[in-house]
Amino acid sequence: MFFHFIFFHTVYFLRLCAFLMRRPQHISLVGPWLLWSLRFKKSDFEARRLRLTGRFEGDELNTLGTPLMVAHDLIKLAKLPDASILVDLGAGHGAFLVAGLLNGCAKVVGVDAHSDLTSGLRPLLPESTCELISGDCRELLIPTGNLYIAAWTTWTPQTRAQIRQQLQFVPKGAKLWVWTHEMEEPEWALRRVHRVQMPGYMIQVFLYEKV
Repeated sequence: MFFHFIFFHTVYFLRLCAFLMRRPQHISLVGPWLLWSLRFKKSDFEARRLRLTGRFEGDELNTLGTPLMVAHDLIKLAKLPDASILVDLGAGHGAFLVAGLLNGCAKVVGVDAHSDLTSGLRPLLPESTCELISGDCRELLIPTGNLYIAAWTTWTPQTRAQIRQQLQFVPKGAKLWVWTHEMEEPEWALRRVHRVQMPGYMIQVFLYEKV
């Protein structure tokens, strides 16, 4: 498992280096973000504060990140129209936000309960095209977008059900990458099933479209 983890981290890092060699204009965005994400240590105080609210159970406050090139690949597979808006419900370290900008999204929106993550990301991403919201997705009006990310494997079934209720208000034609196959609502049509090789494990992800 350890060697598998190291191997795929190395593979994705080399892919990122190759990508930046082809598109050096993105180094100024990716470089500072990558250094920050490698050095970031979540605040114990912030974790305790969120736990004490009583709103989060089990491993719901997990901040494990998605490799940037994995996020980049998934956004490409979604085949978004020009000038799209990406909304990440649980933005974490911001890989999908950065990947959205690399894929030409007109705007990216990240929502996360960890205020230390959103405050850390804020100076690294362009204010004109990135909005960061510190808060619980269940208590917020989900922003309007063309592609939603819900990497919610560590969220409880009750939390996921609440988010699904929120998602019923997004516009028709919106797409959703979700990390579990449970969008039972008839207005969400399954468009793609994709296997993702993460460092240390394999996962299936599902692309839905609001119809």
